[in-house]
Amino acid sequence: MYQILSPGEVEARHRLIGSRDRAPHRRASLWLTAEDRAVLEMAASGVSHRLIASVVGMTAGTVSRRIGALSRRLKSPVVQYLAEPNCPLDSETLRIARLHLITGRSIREIARVTGVSFTTARARIVFAQGMCRGFTAGVRARV
Repeated sequence: MYQILSPGEVEARHRLIGSRDRAPHRRASLWLTAEDRAVLEMAASGVSHRLIASVVGMTAGTVSRRIGALSRRLKSPVVQYLAEPNCPLDSETLRIARLHLITGRSIREIARVTGVSFTTARARIVFAQGMCRGFTAGVRARV
């Protein structure tokens, strides 16, 4: 159903991402599920929402809303910060934050697949959001 990456796979993906593409939203899109990536790639190549809907088994309206939601999520400064190869968060916090903020998984699902408590997963996500917002606010303030 959903692809949950191990810490080793996360590092391997980061090395690949860092060497291939410098655009933050493109780096973040590699963390999406295969279906979400396919929807975005088809939309970016000019395929109509109706055709995408028939391919993935959704309505055209659902495809349109999903494309909008995914685009907003990928352009978020917090998500772009989490996609950076040199993000200073520890690997487990980074993995949990990416699963929630980039792939959109629920905290309960993340806690189950990572083996941490719901409270710990939520605390790590809140911490990561605060760190990312603080960093991006500092960057904007220096400009």
